[in-house]
Amino acid sequence: MRSTFFWIQAGLLLGVPALTMGLLAEEFRAGTMLLLGSLPLSPVELVLGKWGYAVVLVAIALLLTAPWPVLLWSYGALDPGPVFAGYLGLLLAGVTLGAVGTACSAATDSQVVAFLSTLALALVPWSVGLALTAVPAAWVPVIQPLTVAHYLDPFSAGVLELRGVVFFGTATAVALRVAVHLLDARRLR
Repeated sequence: MRSTFFWIQAGLLLGVPALTMGLLAEEFRAGTMLLLGSLPLSPVELVLGKWGYAVVLVAIALLLTAPWPVLLWSYGALDPGPVFAGYLGLLLAGVTLGAVGTACSAATDSQVVAFLSTLALALVPWSVGLALTAVPAAWVPVIQPLTVAHYLDPFSAGVLELRGVVFFGTATAVALRVAVHLLDARRLR
């Protein structure tokens, strides 16, 4: 399932930025943010609502891939621990990427800019993880914690590490806080 998880992760890298690019950017572009601003919603509630929508869609997308391990299980012995842990890791990564996409969408009126900035912020740590074999061995301990693979690979192996949960949780919280700050700053203009 590791190669399957890799390709699902690659799909999330393209799908989640496309999913989140219009969460707030389209509201600003269309002028409907004024209407949302007149509702009794705090910026935190608005950001959490938009992000929650993205989280639900990421979870549904991951559920749509569930027939693959079921099919593999029907043809042979498949250890369910790494499968469930791998899906948990992918969900955490998707939730974090959704938060980053929400922040990027709050920063601009353009969906294209929101998509490209989310994609760039996601591709940098992912591609660094792929290129880690080309890095001198002395640099690996310094660079490896900056990659998503460092935190996601143990999940694929069936190991639930606290550092991965803390990494994804912290990155999600920071991205959501940035989104709230950007929304507040834009509403004051």
